[in-house]
Amino acid sequence: MTAMDQDPDHEPAIRSLGGLDVIDSNGDLYLFVGEDVEEKPKNYLVCSKALARTSTVFRKMLYGGFAESRPHHMDGAPRDWTVELPDDRQEALEMLLNISHGRFENVPEQLELTRLYQFLVVTEKYDATSITRPWARGWMEAVKTSMQNPLLLGVAYELGDAQMFNNMAMKIATECLVDDDGDLVFGYSGANRETYSYKLCNIEYLFPSGFVDDATTIRKTLLTTMLEPYASLYMTLKHGDRCMSSPQDPTGGKRCDSILLGSLIRSFAAQTIDLTAPDPVAAYRGSASALQSVLLKLELFTVHSGFSHPSSTSFSFGQTTHPRFGFTLSACEHVLQSGLREGVERSLMLRGDMSFVQPKHKEYLQKQAQKTGLSKQH
Repeated sequence: MTAMDQDPDHEPAIRSLGGLDVIDSNGDLYLFVGEDVEEKPKNYLVCSKALARTSTVFRKMLYGGFAESRPHHMDGAPRDWTVELPDDRQEALEMLLNISHGRFENVPEQLELTRLYQFLVVTEKYDATSITRPWARGWMEAVKTSMQNPLLLGVAYELGDAQMFNNMAMKIATECLVDDDGDLVFGYSGANRETYSYKLCNIEYLFPSGFVDDATTIRKTLLTTMLEPYASLYMTLKHGDRCMSSPQDPTGGKRCDSILLGSLIRSFAAQTIDLTAPDPVAAYRGSASALQSVLLKLELFTVHSGFSHPSSTSFSFGQTTHPRFGFTLSACEHVLQSGLREGVERSLMLRGDMSFVQPKHKEYLQKQAQKTGLSKQH
């Protein structure tokens, strides 16, 4: 027996007695936890008043005349008081019990992101997120680099970290992919780390309502802005004439347009983007960030700047183009480059000006930050 065990004034955070986990030896309430979500349910002895002080939900549940209120025999004598919480994760609820019963030595200074997320699911459910106040800033600091995990968005939202919420929301909106089911995915599920596979629609808790729709709208706006100049160029080349022929070369314009049309389709196809689709934006399953990278390196071909050389010349959109053999770029290529560059530049400006946080988000974030203390500056 250790000195701690011998100290009558020291009660361990949890003592297991015949299958009962004792949080408070003077407790008056048994919690039967995790029957539907854990391999084996647990029974906890706790103080009902400590829970009621911690959580408005528990206060109403236990003392508001509901079915969970203290039962009595017909003669008025109290009976054992048990409340079943079948949907709650035991580890997360245990931490809430430790905090509500003053067992702070059992509250970690740092939490891995998934554990923190699961804990906040419980505090949000019972309207008890204010109990995180002494630890919220440290917990947030410890997980802020986990930006490939969409759960960070929910953590930031519940703790009231507006900057992290906006950064994470924009990262998801600009980097998410569309999977074979047509769902937005961001982050990894399982051991596969080759491509995003975590379905955002499967995240049930702590995400603001309508988040997936909002992310879809931002993604579509950025893709449309970037692809519109290329889709417009494709339609012009397909149905009309873009490059003017000269009297000295009556077919030069058509040759230029044909080469450009072919290189345009092939360049996009090489990146698995079907520019010929009725709706190229809807057909594209990649991310807005990936498309931006593709367009900055896209190589299209014309004939004009290489008229003195047997091979066609190319230009790399978004990069400095050096004339071949001392000749300057033709007016044809100048117009082409400036027109296409405009789409990417507009998307970059649009993305830089975008904020995901809407009034409905701002109100909740401010309310949560007041609870957790994240509204205060360092």
